[in-house]
Amino acid sequence: DHVEGVADTAVATLFLNITPEFAESLPEFPRDDPNNPDRFVVLADVTGPSGAARGYAEGTNTYRFTAVAAAEAAIRLATDGAQPGVLAPSQAFDAANVLDSLATQGIRWFVSNMEP
Repeated sequence: DHVEGVADTAVATLFLNITPEFAESLPEFPRDDPNNPDRFVVLADVTGPSGAARGYAEGTNTYRFTAVAAAEAAIRLATDGAQPGVLAPSQAFDAANVLDSLATQGIRWFVSNMEP
């Protein structure tokens, strides 16, 4: 029931003066540049009554990753189906299985329990 985002102060400061006009002037997709691999890390800390865990996924090229992940979801829906209703991807599919399948696309992931 609670989601919190965190950004490095230097990075967050870069976004303070972005206007809607500036955002609209940016290209929809970045140019492919082998010298700028567009590295990303998604980190999640989860706490609950039974404990806490930290997980992350990392890779390169967020645009390509998004397309590959969407295609993977479509293939799984077409071949295996899912429960009816609105579901988060982690509810519709086995998260570890999906993340393992994305390893061929350079995605690495890890989950560990955290000390209380």
